[in-house]
Amino acid sequence: MYTMNTTACKGLRRLSPVSLLLIFLFLFTGMTARAQPDQLMEEGNAAYANKNYERAIEAYEKILADGFISDALHYNLANAYFRTQQLGKAILHYEKAQQLAPGDQDIKHNLEVAYGQQVDEMEPLPAFFLSQWWRGLRSRLSTNGWTIFGLFLLWVSAAGFLLWLMGKERKRRKQGFLVGIIALALCVLPFALAISRKSYDLHSKEAILLAPEAQLHFAPDTDSQVVLTIHEGLKLDLQDRISDWYKVRLPNGEIGWLPVEVVSEI
Repeated sequence: MYTMNTTACKGLRRLSPVSLLLIFLFLFTGMTARAQPDQLMEEGNAAYANKNYERAIEAYEKILADGFISDALHYNLANAYFRTQQLGKAILHYEKAQQLAPGDQDIKHNLEVAYGQQVDEMEPLPAFFLSQWWRGLRSRLSTNGWTIFGLFLLWVSAAGFLLWLMGKERKRRKQGFLVGIIALALCVLPFALAISRKSYDLHSKEAILLAPEAQLHFAPDTDSQVVLTIHEGLKLDLQDRISDWYKVRLPNGEIGWLPVEVVSEI
């Protein structure tokens, strides 16, 4: 033991002062990088608790600017924006939080409250009940969540078939076969939902209107006919983009063009 420790110490001693400094800086930078988001989060939470919502927003936005994301961060930021009457940004970050934590009831509740503050009341287009059911079920878990659930059922199926093959009692073998078949059949659903959720996350482009008020144009031109005036917080489907204009579809199916700067993609 003593010899091993001595060798290790000698190895460190052979490092030049510059190398030791670089190692120290590397470790220190790594620890600082990990500590900074936590520190900013605590500062933001403290500011929020003291009703200094602007300071809280500043702290949370700094964390996002550094590339750190989490459902808690978006949720807290959304709450701060909601408190400062910035409805569009509040809804935007509630939506982002819900994408990261689909089953969180607090996020769902606050998002519903925020949508209830909207000026525009638009009846969504009627959807086939099976499509509506599928979308609702898909949104309950993330892609990883559905995948893990599917793998769990696959494992249960494998365990059932193993019992069927190796069980000594006829009754146990029969039960194992039944469990294996049922679990194998059921695992198709979560895997299908995982694929559907992944496709939705990759290809579905939705956005929130951030401007207090915006005019929906018939064409990507400020001189074109105004189709409708819409207001902050409205959720939009992005259909296309030409230069600095988005082609969008409203919840009621109305289609038009909006300047890029008035919306933010979820």
